[in-house]
Amino acid sequence: MLSLSVGLLLTLLGCGVASQYEVTLPLVFVPSSQSASRDSGYEFDEFKMVFGPLVFCAADRPGETCDEARLEWRDAKVLDLLATERTHIGLLEGYTGLIRSYMYDLGLTSVMTSSEPRAHAAIEELNGSSVVFRGTFYESEHALPFEFNSPLSRSPELPLGVSLVHSAIGQLGQHDLSVGSKTVELRADALLEVLEGLEPPFEDLCVDDRCELWSLHEDEELLRILSHRLTVFRKLEFSFTEET
Repeated sequence: MLSLSVGLLLTLLGCGVASQYEVTLPLVFVPSSQSASRDSGYEFDEFKMVFGPLVFCAADRPGETCDEARLEWRDAKVLDLLATERTHIGLLEGYTGLIRSYMYDLGLTSVMTSSEPRAHAAIEELNGSSVVFRGTFYESEHALPFEFNSPLSRSPELPLGVSLVHSAIGQLGQHDLSVGSKTVELRADALLEVLEGLEPPFEDLCVDDRCELWSLHEDEELLRILSHRLTVFRKLEFSFTEET
C-alpha cells in the first residue's frame, strides 16, 4: 500500500515524466530532381509561390486548428520552385516531442478577428498572388504560351483561423524531435506536375504558327481545378533529415 501511494505521489509531482526542451530546426527548400520539359508537352519559364506560415502538430491530423503545435515558422517567403540550388527558408521554433501532421498557408492567413485574411509582406512580391507560373505548351508546330496567377486562401465556408493546406492522416509519418539534430527539408516536385492532364486549346488560340496567351486563371473552372490541385492534391512535401 505504501509503495502504491509513493508511486502515485511521484506521478502527481511529475517525477519520471520526460521534460520538453526548446528546439530550433532549419527549414530548407530542396530543388526538384526533375521538372517538366518540352518532351512532356509543356515547360515552365517561371514558377513561384508564397509559402508560409507553417505549423507541425502532434496529432495524426491537425483538424481545423493545431491543438498541440510542436514547431512553427510564422513568416512567409517567396519560393522559386524552379531553383537549382538548396535554399534556406527560415528557422522552425518549438519543443521536443512527436510530430505527425502539418498545416500551412500560402501568404494569406485566416485570423479569428476578421473575415479577411492577413496578407504577409511577401505576397506583395507577387502582386497579391499566392502562386505565379508561366510557360509554354507544345504541339507539332504550335507553341502556346500560358500564365497563371491567383491568391489562395481558406474557403469562406470554413471557420475563421483555419489554415489553407492540411496533411492527410499518415502522410507525414511520425518524427521524434527528441532524438538527434534535424533539418526539415521541403520539396515541390508534386506541384510541378500541376498541369498534368490539361488539354490546351490549340485550335482556339493558334492560327498558323502563332498562338495567343492562355490565361488559365481567367477561366473560372480552370481556376477552381488548379487551386484545388495546388492545395489538396499537389501539396508540398516535408522530410526530417539528420544533420551530419
